[in-house]
Amino acid sequence: MKMSFDIVPVTILLLSILLLLLLFLMTYLNISSGVYVYNTGTREFYHKPIERHAKAHACIVSAILGGYEKTAKGKTNITDHSMFMILDEKSKESTVNSSIWTPVKLNSTWWANDCYRFEGAVNNPCVNKHDSFLLAKFVKTQAHRIDVVRNSGCNVMLWVDGTLDIHYDDIMSDIEAMADEGKNFAVFMHNAKRKGTLSAEIAESHRNRHYDKQPIDYQYKFYLEDGFKERWFDEHTFVDRVGGTYKYKRDIRYGMYVTCMVLFDLRDPVTEKFLDCWWEETIRRSTQDQVSFPYCAWKLGIDIPALPDGKIFSKSDTHAKNKWLTKELHGHR
Repeated sequence: MKMSFDIVPVTILLLSILLLLLLFLMTYLNISSGVYVYNTGTREFYHKPIERHAKAHACIVSAILGGYEKTAKGKTNITDHSMFMILDEKSKESTVNSSIWTPVKLNSTWWANDCYRFEGAVNNPCVNKHDSFLLAKFVKTQAHRIDVVRNSGCNVMLWVDGTLDIHYDDIMSDIEAMADEGKNFAVFMHNAKRKGTLSAEIAESHRNRHYDKQPIDYQYKFYLEDGFKERWFDEHTFVDRVGGTYKYKRDIRYGMYVTCMVLFDLRDPVTEKFLDCWWEETIRRSTQDQVSFPYCAWKLGIDIPALPDGKIFSKSDTHAKNKWLTKELHGHR
């Protein structure tokens, strides 16, 4: 039987329609067709651009576990965004100003699956279930897995340690603006004495009682054997979000960060990969997250936006005192 039409033109027409439909969807969703390549020298990591149609909605997450702090800090008047304070049985809800913070009780089911995934690891959260310092690291690195946080509509999260006293009412607007400018992982640089190196941070960590039994020297040795190089970013070629490349030498402080305050844009697919890396390194290596933070940045080829940026934060701002907050001594109040 003869066909009443030529199949080739029909096929071309159908393919053209499909192509036009695909271009329309990409334009509507504002998603680039390209992928970005970050080459660390030992591996490549690919991820899609942020889907900018998702409007930034900020939240703040903190934790007071083991009675580490007497009260939840904060003197703000924020009503349209959430601030979550994670507490355990030693940190009572009475220590939290509920007009500022939403108190959330720590729940061991949050990390139950990790106990099997990381069986035998030095900081397995089930073996060390009474280690409040370790469990606070779960909240710090995995808050996006906590139901009340995930269901709040928050897609840009600011982690703050329990010692940080927030005093700026427009902090949420600033957080959202920074995220929309591409400042995912924004964090304050450490002091110049560290020279942006892990080795200097390791040396200082030996003076901190929290890391007395943590194998931080082995951790550093493992990172070097894995290919990590101090100040790798000075010679690394990064790819920006429009496909251009750039490379430059950084501030002497760049490379070591004070992670008591970090911004995470959960709209960016690389963010959860970074947070999972950070949590896994905490479990497998040590609870010294300021050592694992730069390693995960290297592993995923991330160009960390260092603070102060000279915009939202002035050059004189530090992690301890800035436009948003002031850091208090542990246990001060």
